[in-house]
Amino acid sequence: MPDSAVPTYHISHLRKFGFGVPEANRAVLHGVDIVQATAPDGGGYFIGVKADPPESPIGYRVTFLERPLLSPPRCTSYCSGASYAAFVTALDLLLGESGLRVSDEVQEAVRMQEPDGGRREDTIKLFGWWNADGPGSFYALCGFSEMGVRVSPKDALPGDFCNINWVKGPGHSVVFLGWEKTADGEPGMRFWSSQAST
Repeated sequence: MPDSAVPTYHISHLRKFGFGVPEANRAVLHGVDIVQATAPDGGGYFIGVKADPPESPIGYRVTFLERPLLSPPRCTSYCSGASYAAFVTALDLLLGESGLRVSDEVQEAVRMQEPDGGRREDTIKLFGWWNADGPGSFYALCGFSEMGVRVSPKDALPGDFCNINWVKGPGHSVVFLGWEKTADGEPGMRFWSSQAST
């Protein structure tokens, strides 16, 4: 069971939740720590599809195999941008030392914004599916890229990607960390996200 005494913002996800999980999940947890280190206080949250400058999926420069994916127009983030940054960082950790190079077409499919710096619209390439309303990471991993498999919540492992559907309002893209009981003894899910309120 995860240690419920960990602070809200920390860079110990791999150490706290990475025992006994597959290498890919450990890479995601390490990716979470790297992303969290860019915003030790949780960072800012902002969405605005028509905003100028455009909304930024994550508030720092993201690369994949040493090639840029995002030059952030803002220092804020939103949930799907943060979980996608953890995903891309995990891929980088898993593939980076291999010397693998990807084609321009693959690099373009992974980008988080258009080449001109504009917003990548929902359902356009990998991040567009990840960012789409509803279970975006599922669409991106199990549909568009066929890189993932759907698992039942009871079989989820730390480092799995998950989408939460709120009773009211839009969904929420997170990295699953584990199941635990609340202070009232109710079942609860521990997860990592970009939003301070969650």
